[in-house]
Amino acid sequence: MRAARVRLLVSATVLVVLTGGCTQTGTPRAESGSRPPDTSASAGSAAVADLVPAFESASATVHATVGLAVAPVGSGEPVTAGSWQSGPAWSTIKVPLALAATERPPDGDAARIDAAAALGASDNAAADRLWQSLGPPDVAANETQEVLAEHGDTATRVESRVVREGFSAFGQTQWSLDAQARFAAALACDPSASEVLGTMTALAPGQRWGLAALPGVAAKGGWGPGEDGGYLARQFGIVPAEEGAVAVALAAEAASFDDATAALTTLASALGGAAASAPLGGSC
Repeated sequence: MRAARVRLLVSATVLVVLTGGCTQTGTPRAESGSRPPDTSASAGSAAVADLVPAFESASATVHATVGLAVAPVGSGEPVTAGSWQSGPAWSTIKVPLALAATERPPDGDAARIDAAAALGASDNAAADRLWQSLGPPDVAANETQEVLAEHGDTATRVESRVVREGFSAFGQTQWSLDAQARFAAALACDPSASEVLGTMTALAPGQRWGLAALPGVAAKGGWGPGEDGGYLARQFGIVPAEEGAVAVALAAEAASFDDATAALTTLASALGGAAASAPLGGSC
């Protein structure tokens, strides 16, 4: 079991964008605090719902099956839209994996090097080393799953078995957009994740699509081929709003990688513009 960590809630304006895919060859509870039981959470959720019309308008212009989940940072329930809502995590799971691995002494320094490569360039070999550093597959899955739970996602079960030949076990974790938005909303308020978030602000050029194409974004991107053809690209992150920030999870399933990522870029542009002009964000 990972040692319990004390988490301080601080304000966040960084955008964390995590895209669940990887390369074609492979790949891939935060403490809620003592918030008073008032109506702020539901009010925040109602506010971020104002982003849905922008998403729906942009969705009509892309050639992809798409989905969205959005939540105010720090509190509130995710609001969802679109027909795609859950599927393989692909490389988005590298974020909790990196957090789990870099917290384990005495291997933290080596893990940080691999985490930078796994997140910044979606390096699958680096991600595999992070996974192996956590122990046998079932232990590695549990360690990664605990990071999810510490950041508000108690529903997702990290896959420990290779369920699809040629791809990592962890990358085939079934991760819903709703759960990703919860994770992102809590991650933005975790000061111990600052190094990981910093890495995601300096992505390799090939990773800068979708939400990662927006200014001021910390992002993780990736993709994977569908079992019946086509490609899935998915992302999650924290988008600055006129006031505060919002956690966003997006996905697009299309005929090709280029179509899927182009769809995400179109959706992200619409969401970023709507968020920048609306006082709908949350804070830590």
